[in-house]
Amino acid sequence: MLLAGCGDSDSDAIPACSGGVSPGVPPAPSYLTLREDVLTNADYWEDEPRILGAGLGFTDIIGVPGLSSSDLNTQRLAALDAGGAWEILTSTATNIAQRAYTSAISPSGVANAYGWQVQYCDGLPIEFSWPVRPSTVDAGDFRVHLNDGSVVTPKVASVSPNLEYNERSTVVIFGGFGNRKAPGEKGARYPVFFEIVPDDTPMQLVGPGGQIVS
Repeated sequence: MLLAGCGDSDSDAIPACSGGVSPGVPPAPSYLTLREDVLTNADYWEDEPRILGAGLGFTDIIGVPGLSSSDLNTQRLAALDAGGAWEILTSTATNIAQRAYTSAISPSGVANAYGWQVQYCDGLPIEFSWPVRPSTVDAGDFRVHLNDGSVVTPKVASVSPNLEYNERSTVVIFGGFGNRKAPGEKGARYPVFFEIVPDDTPMQLVGPGGQIVS
């Protein structure tokens, strides 16, 4: 499958990342199930709790409105216009999941796993040495510092797509984190480092024996 998020679209022509947590608007019910504090056979990658790494994984294809259409060609054009990839499939199946065609996600698809809709955002996965406590994960826990000196707070955050109870050591955040220009190219925008910051509900990790640390 082609790498979604690395298409030929001019990212400057794509609308800015928008949406996210909205005061007074409750999150999607399906998102609440991902915040339940359940871990089973989770891995501990190191003895100490720490950040292992993070990287910009997708640009502009998180929350593409046209993917909500029931028409397959409309979905295809929307994904391509956002710079995503669209796989050509040969199958006798009559009902093929959208994720088989593209890694781009519709706004409603984002809401199901992240609580609220976003449009034309970027995805950035963050890996930890210990699993996170899901109920403490939210967008306000993170700050992403870009090469132009700006600091970005994500629109939404979730353990998705790490849905299994044993794989929740990775959090994915959606927001406006960069473009597709190469470092050194004029106008290039990309993350240089990120940090976790204290908010009203500080993010926590769960260690061996059930110990909980900030």
